[in-house]
Amino acid sequence: MRIRTGGASIDFGLLGAEAKALKKLKIRGLLRKHQVKLTFTAPAPGALALRLTTSSAAAKKATVLATGRAVFAAAGKKTVVLKLSSKGKKVLRHKRKLKATLSATFTPKGGAAISAKRSVSLKR
Repeated sequence: MRIRTGGASIDFGLLGAEAKALKKLKIRGLLRKHQVKLTFTAPAPGALALRLTTSSAAAKKATVLATGRAVFAAAGKKTVVLKLSSKGKKVLRHKRKLKATLSATFTPKGGAAISAKRSVSLKR
C-alpha cells in the first residue's frame, strides 16, 4: 500500500509481511510467546506505532489485542515488538478463529502522521 502526503509517498507494503508473520505465529503461538517481532523499514526519522485490534457486535469500541512502538533516529530497518495486552490474552484464550486489524501509524520528524490498516485472519 502506497500512501501519498504532499509531495512525498511512503510504501506500507511491509504491512503485508507483518500480517503474514502474525498468521504464521497463529493464536496458540501468540498466547505462548505473548509477543511477535516484526521488522519495519522507515523511510525517514520518526516514530512508528502498531496496533492489533478486533471488534465484535457486542463491543461498542474495538478491543486492543496488542501494541508496539519504535522510534527511528534515521531512515533504516528496525525490529518492533508487538506485545499482547492483558485483554488481548483474555480474548485470544477463548477464540479458535479471529479477524483482527493491524494498523500502523508512522509520524516523520516534523511531519504529519501517515496511517495504514490491514485485515488479518488468525487461526488456532
